[in-house]
Formats: sequence, C-alpha cells, structure tokens
Amino acid sequence: LGVPIIYPGLISLTYSNQSVVERTAVVFDQDNSALSRDLMLSIDATQGVDIIRRVNSMEDGVEAVMSREADVFIFFPEDFSSRIKHFEQGELKVYIYATNMMIYAAALGGISQTVLDKNVQIAVERLANPSGITGERAVDTMDPIQYDRHMLYSPTLAYASYISPLLFVIVFHQMGLLVLGFGIGYRREQDEAFRARKLYYIDYFWRYLYYLLFIILGTFLVY
Repeated sequence: LGVPIIYPGLISLTYSNQSVVERTAVVFDQDNSALSRDLMLSIDATQGVDIIRRVNSMEDGVEAVMSREADVFIFFPEDFSSRIKHFEQGELKVYIYATNMMIYAAALGGISQTVLDKNVQIAVERLANPSGITGERAVDTMDPIQYDRHMLYSPTLAYASYISPLLFVIVFHQMGLLVLGFGIGYRREQDEAFRARKLYYIDYFWRYLYYLLFIILGTFLVY
C-alpha cells in the first residue's frame, strides 16, 4: 500500500534540485582584460547564470562541472581581447552540464543573450560612433532586428513533474500484476479442483479486467 506513495515521492525528491533556477558557473579568465571582466560581470548579472568563483586552469573548470559543483564553466583564452581589438573574432568557450536539458537551455540562453548584446555594443563603438552615428540610432543600425528573450521558470517544470505520474502508473501496473499472480496462487492453494485445472489465458482475463478498473481510477487520480 505504501509503494505508490513512497516510490514516486523518493523519485521526486531525487530530481527536486534539477528544477530550472539560476544556474551556477565558474570562470577561468586567462585573458584578464577589461573586456573579459566586463563580459564576465554581464554574464553574472543575467537571469540564468550565477558565477560563484574563478578557477586557475581548464582542468579545474571541467572538474567543477563534472563534480556538479557548478553547472557551467566559462573560459576566456589569453588572446580574447587582443583578437577583438585587431578586428578578429574572440573565442569564448562554454562548457555546460547538459544531462538535464533545462539546465542547458537556461544557462546557454542567458550567456548567448549577453554575448549578443556585447557584440552590438562593440559594433556601435567600433563602427557606428566613428561614422557619426550615436545614441539609439547607432544601436538600431548595428542591431536592426530587436527581440526580447524572457526565460520563464517554474519549480513544477522539473523532471519530477512528468516522471512522477509515469512512475505512479508503472507502480499501479506492477501492483496489479502482483495481485493477479498472488490471487491465482492463493486460489490454487485453497481449491484442489482449481489446482488440477489447466489454466488458459481466458482464466486470467476476467481477473485482469477487475484490476484494470483500479488502474484506470488510479491513473485518473494521478493526472
């Protein structure tokens, strides 16, 4: 009787820390420039990412993600700002714990939006302003298509919210099959004539229909 309550409850607790909230990140800033620090602060200020500390090597950053200390590892290579200053692409490497796709979507969404905004800011300073285009017009010129991304979080959207109902249904079926098996076994022990009979599928079918009624009621209750 306790299995349908205890089993899904334990699974729910297992996945409770997987719900989408602000995800933790560590940073290895090998560039250590004004641009990298500015982008780091911008990422930390975004809705989906919280930078908890800096690490001293690539190995430490990857280990922080693999050990689940953090969900994200952000790496600024030593030539990050110098490449941008020479009108080349700077590389920003991001490692995300992607087993939970909701963690992946929240963290990557926040970082991507921050990088896009920083690209527009750099383009305004490098291209628009020297051409005499300033203010909002400069931003509109460099970023002509504007969109707003809002990540909506709810604890009920964690994995447990759709795993638990499925577990309830599985447990109901497991219990029903056990009851069916024990019921047949008990009948065979108590009834000598029944024990001597050869059982066919039809002998199980009506008993199956009886417990199926409770499967349907239980499934309806869960959903």
